[in-house]
Order: sequence, then C-alpha cells, then structure tokens
Amino acid sequence: MNNEMRSAVVSYCNIGVGNEMSNKTSLAYPLHPRLKSIYNTLKTHFERIIIKEHDLLSVEKHRNKFLEYLPDRLVRDNVQNAWRSAKDG
Repeated sequence: MNNEMRSAVVSYCNIGVGNEMSNKTSLAYPLHPRLKSIYNTLKTHFERIIIKEHDLLSVEKHRNKFLEYLPDRLVRDNVQNAWRSAKDG
C-alpha cells in the first residue's frame, strides 16, 4: 500500500478515544459493528505482524508500555507470567 492508502485504513480504524500519552482507551461494549469488524480482522494478524515480524515485545520498555493498555491487574499479571514461562521454557 502507498502512504495515502495506509492513512485511509488508519483513519477508518481510528476510534477517537485515548492515545499513547493517556495510557487509556475506553470502549463501550458491545462494540459498534464497525469496531467489531476491525477488531476481528486485526486480531488475526496481530501476533504474526506486530509480535513476530516487528518484534514489538523484544524490548522491555515496549512490554511495559503494552501492559499499561491491559484492562486490569489480574490480566497484566497473567500476561507477565506467560512471558516468564515462555522465556524460561
């Protein structure tokens, strides 16, 4: 895709709440059908592209930032424990 096409996709996906600086994004549930469609599409590619190809979580700073977006402490703890188990295993 060229830059204009990528910008159009991002603009379509923009939900207009929260940002990198606010550390919080709040969505109402159930998700709006457009957001649900976007979520389902992105979910199928997130691990392959963001986690593996872009190696987003290889840097501790990035892992910590990622954890800030998770909804509650229990979920964050579970993710951290899974990372430790994967690293040790």
